[in-house]
Amino acid sequence: LDEATSALDNESEILIQDTSWLKLRNVSLTYNLGSDLVSRLKLSSAAFSVSGNNFLLWTPFRGFDPEGQQFGSGSNVYGFSGLNIPLTQSYTLGLNIGF
Repeated sequence: LDEATSALDNESEILIQDTSWLKLRNVSLTYNLGSDLVSRLKLSSAAFSVSGNNFLLWTPFRGFDPEGQQFGSGSNVYGFSGLNIPLTQSYTLGLNIGF
């Protein structure tokens, strides 16, 4: 009986997941065109930019995102995961021109 009880004590461990994570949340890169090119185009300034939000996530978690929440504030329901909607990814390209 002790062996059977001992085997049942560990069953909940298969439901536990490692939710450690590393996320690259916001990245932005801007390149200003050189003054020679800008003057040839008869501009005072010109720059290209690209940015991204929520686009890289490293985690052993099997759900969408360990940071996301299934139940909002005020909920007393705990222990459910993987049912949440993943955070949205967004990418932006920009061109800034000064005359």
